[in-house]
Amino acid sequence: APRWAIQIMTGLFVHFVGQLWTYLFTTQVIAFGKAYLPLVVITRYAYWSSVCFLFSGVFAVLTERMRSTFLMSYTIAVNIVSACAAVIGLLILSFEFIIYSLTTQAPIWPEVNTRFLREFRHRFKVTFKFFGERSK
Repeated sequence: APRWAIQIMTGLFVHFVGQLWTYLFTTQVIAFGKAYLPLVVITRYAYWSSVCFLFSGVFAVLTERMRSTFLMSYTIAVNIVSACAAVIGLLILSFEFIIYSLTTQAPIWPEVNTRFLREFRHRFKVTFKFFGERSK
């Protein structure tokens, strides 16, 4: 039971952090006239990956309640897609950190704050994936 709850919580968390990133990005442009366009914004990762994590959790709930081969196969497929989305997110964030550190001389406070949120989101996601896998 905790596995699907963690998947749904991760999906919701990623989605709401994505909304916060969007807010920080737009206020950064308005307040400072300077825009750093993160890869996460370009790829819209926070929105499409959160859908993967939510569907993964929902299918796990459905499979647990109504056991069938059909649902089990879809649950496995969605879990594989969700794992791939997590790996893609790690790669995007790694490239983001490298590009940002090479191109930015003196970051302004929203950029520092956004970087902190990206690192927090990454640690949150890895922690929940680790504990979700161990609770099986």
